[in-house]
Amino acid sequence: MSIQFETKETFNVPREKVYEGLLDLDSAKHWMQGLVRIERLDEGPIKVGSVWK
Repeated sequence: MSIQFETKETFNVPREKVYEGLLDLDSAKHWMQGLVRIERLDEGPIKVGSVWK
């Protein structure tokens, strides 16, 4: 089962800081309500094309 979601929020912080927070998969449980688990399907730094479920 997959879930797709879209959200829009405005923050007064640098774009790089926002991306850093979104890509910190270990902290996703703090901002993604209802999250049960995230699993990386590849290794190395997160980049374009990185995969997780």
